Amino acid sequence: MPAPETNSTLTGIGVGDQIAWGKAFLLEPKPQPVPTAKSSLGAAVERQRLIAAIKEVADELRTLATDTDVVNAEILIALAVLIEDQALIDSAEEYLTAGYDAQTAVQKAMTGFSELLAGDAVFAERIADLQDLAFRIALRLAGIAWSPRVPSVGPIIVVADDLSPAETAQFTSAVVGVVTKFGGPTSHTAIVCRQRGIPAIVGVGQLIDQISLGQDLLIDAGESLLVLNANQPQQITLHEDMGERQSDSQNDIQSQPIIEVLGNAGSTADAEALNQTRAS
Repeated sequence: MPAPETNSTLTGIGVGDQIAWGKAFLLEPKPQPVPTAKSSLGAAVERQRLIAAIKEVADELRTLATDTDVVNAEILIALAVLIEDQALIDSAEEYLTAGYDAQTAVQKAMTGFSELLAGDAVFAERIADLQDLAFRIALRLAGIAWSPRVPSVGPIIVVADDLSPAETAQFTSAVVGVVTKFGGPTSHTAIVCRQRGIPAIVGVGQLIDQISLGQDLLIDAGESLLVLNANQPQQITLHEDMGERQSDSQNDIQSQPIIEVLGNAGSTADAEALNQTRAS
């Protein structure tokens, strides 16, 4: 008779202040990267292929935005607008002219955008989202179908390297927790989980490989802990000392320096809207 599994604990960055128990669901890994390749079709044809693929992915993002929460919908729509921006096509044009195919050009162009963002601590967390978009466009151009689905029956805890806006948009009520290898407190995953009240542990690192499909997991977001092979608690509640934590948190806020909040404005109307947001 095999020995019973023992508990083990992993640490990361906790999102929220709740406890959740569920079965591990390992999100389907992404396909292999689309290889770099030159084109025999010519730059003009590849440019039209790229424009068509961008539109398809942007339309897909907007469709997902109609069936998700407000925060995720805003992110999806913003990303759709971003990839439709002429600047991406113009940047890709350089690589198309050099003879690359459309899937190579869009990924190289997005890498350039990512490098610009990498120097800004605020926007660096968006790099993974941008790279995911370029990857989805490249897959569409290569004719590779890929759309991971989240189960509708739970409770499940989604386990993944990281989660894109398109993936979190598919969260059902069965998702009670999230664990990711990468990400930080301002990553897309953290923002969405915080908004939906889903406890999460992000930035677990390579130790996440210890988790197997269907394994019993217990997330203690308040303590930034993940317990493997945990028994199901009789009751899932907020921490008893949550009020104490909130009090400590308020004291911490008073002692912290002012954090600069940045916005992106492309017109006078955008700037006025940002000013109204700041004032409120």
